[in-house]
Amino acid sequence: MRTIKEAKTTGELTLLVDQLGETFRSMRAAGGLSVQDVQQVASSLTRLQLLLNELERVEVHGKGVSRDAVERFVELEGRIRFMRGELYDELRRDAASLSDDA
Repeated sequence: MRTIKEAKTTGELTLLVDQLGETFRSMRAAGGLSVQDVQQVASSLTRLQLLLNELERVEVHGKGVSRDAVERFVELEGRIRFMRGELYDELRRDAASLSDDA
């Protein structure tokens, strides 16, 4: 499996998004996220978004781009945003539980 730095295509980016999603679900299922987990997921999401932006700039804004390519980028961006939202929701729940404990 390539790292985010090594990914060069939307196919590789899709695999990385899938892998991060599975890792994130596993972390949550294991009993919540540590501060390090949150930092890791947030950092990975940011790097994936930057890669998506770069690939979009090169592939989608070129001449003769297909509708499928545009839809693929929109789907990937939606998946990244969804995971980011899930991460923030997890943080809000943790913050609320901490304030309830106080």
